[in-house]
Amino acid sequence: MRTTFSRWLLRQADQDTAIGDLARDAKQDADWPRRAEALGTYVQHLRGSGACEAAMQALERSWKAWQDSDG
Repeated sequence: MRTTFSRWLLRQADQDTAIGDLARDAKQDADWPRRAEALGTYVQHLRGSGACEAAMQALERSWKAWQDSDG
């Protein structure tokens, strides 16, 4: 069974990268859509939270990295 995006992302929290920053933010965000299955859900969440463009780019990069991973 494939790991969810959120679970994969949270495992990246120790990275000193934009994806790591996003992971740490997601970990602290009580409203993070942990069970979402679509990129658009995360995009809407970040936009609704007032996220900066760098966070949006990190989300897109992390989504692609998750898709390219073994899960």
